[in-house]
Amino acid sequence: MELSPDERVFWAMGVVKLNMTIVMTWLVMILMVTGAALITRRLRTDIAIPRWQGLLEMIVSTIEQQSVEVGLLSPRRYLPFLGTIFLFVAVSSLLTIVPGYVAPTGSLSTTAALALSVFVAVPVFGIAARGPAAYLSSYLEPTALMLPFNIISELSRTLALAIRLFGNVMSDTMIVGMFAHHHSVFLSGDHDALRSADGNGAGLHLCRPRCGIRSGGDAADVSGEGAKRTGGRWNAAGVPVIYASRTRALACLETMVHRPAPCHCR
Repeated sequence: MELSPDERVFWAMGVVKLNMTIVMTWLVMILMVTGAALITRRLRTDIAIPRWQGLLEMIVSTIEQQSVEVGLLSPRRYLPFLGTIFLFVAVSSLLTIVPGYVAPTGSLSTTAALALSVFVAVPVFGIAARGPAAYLSSYLEPTALMLPFNIISELSRTLALAIRLFGNVMSDTMIVGMFAHHHSVFLSGDHDALRSADGNGAGLHLCRPRCGIRSGGDAADVSGEGAKRTGGRWNAAGVPVIYASRTRALACLETMVHRPAPCHCR
């Protein structure tokens, strides 16, 4: 299981590598630039605006409102920088519904680059707004004894920003991978599909809600008729599906939790 798209390398020459993170980052940037060009080419100022312009104005208004809530007095000044980061992270996450796509924010190198951008932007905006002397003196507030703590705070904030975003995206990949590896194997096919899931079908245990548990690869019923009649966790009634597990214990657990509760009524 790949924990980071950095592990998938397409081309390498010495220390220079073209990996999945770079490819997906370029893809997101191309989509954002193209989308921005198409949306903003015909902006209107009257009441009847296009739907895409309305969506863009909603995004801009939301970013400005959030900036004011965290204490920025002039959010329009920081909007290009904040909006770009917001849209990059949002688009990177939303595209995960596309098969084959891997979010570049699932790489620590991407999140570290975004965090370093914030680390550099904070003093640049601060000096531009207050001047060098006034901004640097803020590290001595409320007393000069706070100087090392304020510096550590700046550095730790950068590290926290990088790790938090990376952890949020990477955790989704790990959870899905752990679920697929340890939990029930979800198959929707015939006996050939069952064999392809485990080489020759050996070692898989079918979850049979009403007929017990039988090992895959033998004369077990792999038509999916049981799930088709009753429905299951991952299929609606009428859809033939095979539920299987790597271990007999998980197959038994899957069977027991879906048995109907006994009726003690008289």
